[in-house]
Amino acid sequence: MLKKFRRFQVIILLSLFLTGCSVLNPTRIRYFILHIEDELFSQATITMPVRVTSTYTSTPTLVPTATIKPTETLTPTLTPRPLINYSSPTFEVLETQSLPISARDSINQVSDVTIPDDTVLLPGQLFIKSWRMTNSGDSTWEEGTKLMMDTTFNTDMPTVVKAIFVKENDWIDFTPGGWGNRVYNVGPGTKVDLAVILRAPLHAGSYQIQFRLVNTKGEIINTPFWMRFFVATPTVTPTPDLPTKTPVPPDLTPDPDAEIPTAINGETEQEAYDWSGHWMVREPFSDETVPVNAWFYQSGEELTGFIYDSNGDPIIVKGAIFDKGRTFNGEIYYPWLKQTTPVVWKMQFNGDQFYAVSPLGVIDKTSVCGGRGGVNLPNDCALPAGA
Repeated sequence: MLKKFRRFQVIILLSLFLTGCSVLNPTRIRYFILHIEDELFSQATITMPVRVTSTYTSTPTLVPTATIKPTETLTPTLTPRPLINYSSPTFEVLETQSLPISARDSINQVSDVTIPDDTVLLPGQLFIKSWRMTNSGDSTWEEGTKLMMDTTFNTDMPTVVKAIFVKENDWIDFTPGGWGNRVYNVGPGTKVDLAVILRAPLHAGSYQIQFRLVNTKGEIINTPFWMRFFVATPTVTPTPDLPTKTPVPPDLTPDPDAEIPTAINGETEQEAYDWSGHWMVREPFSDETVPVNAWFYQSGEELTGFIYDSNGDPIIVKGAIFDKGRTFNGEIYYPWLKQTTPVVWKMQFNGDQFYAVSPLGVIDKTSVCGGRGGVNLPNDCALPAGA
């Protein structure tokens, strides 16, 4: 296209030139043509603006951005653990008239060692009753011989317990080893002491209880023995008459130093705690959680009690209570052994459960927890001291 344009320019110039010149000079014509061509091609090149076109290598993939929501405050949902449903151990009941009488067993020379007749006891008091007796029969009283109580008054004590025989001992008490040496088989002609822990009735009055022995064959040893005692009326200190004074309006200003009962799980701490009564507890010295019966008696800042293990042997509980009666610090032991095991128990705020206090809150063979009044053992049988 450019070449055609050049030729067209040359032809026009030649025409003009020939028209205006009378003499044709080839050399001049050639020079003119070349000169015009040089001028045409020696012009500065015009730089045209370049249109920039964006080059896309690929279409970018858009990653969706998550919508950020304000942080929600999560309230932890506490799932309460159900109470451990242990069935309360039941007492064995035997009827005297339903049992056969042993033809080879008999008892002789029965006498009181502790709690002689007409002793005065306090309502609910725990005591140790012991008799001295001789096996005057022809057979041995073996381990597993039972002591049966014939009674006409209501009691929460078992009416049938294991008969515990010990060597003659005039100082049977609640101290470690206070029962002396245990005798497991009482042969014919042997004299021993028979000891049992009992709880006085709660109501004042005069009482007499008859007892019998039942051999391992389920036969009654047909020689009864008994105890007779009184339960005193609780002493009430009379309030003296005070001179009449003009009543003064009470000061309702709260005391800033007053101790406020702590409320936990909707329960308010009691003003005072009482351990006395019949409990279901975890058996001591056992690898498993076995419920057994226990009885405690609280007198002032002292606590005395006993637990029947699953073998029917009594375990003594003795110690002091403090912290408004909520905490017990004492020891447990078999009465014919001098070795004791220290324990610390703490009452729950409900007043009807207690747990064992241990450094790490771990259950071991000495952990004892309890419940009473139809309340089961607590979920946590052992807890650390700060719980």
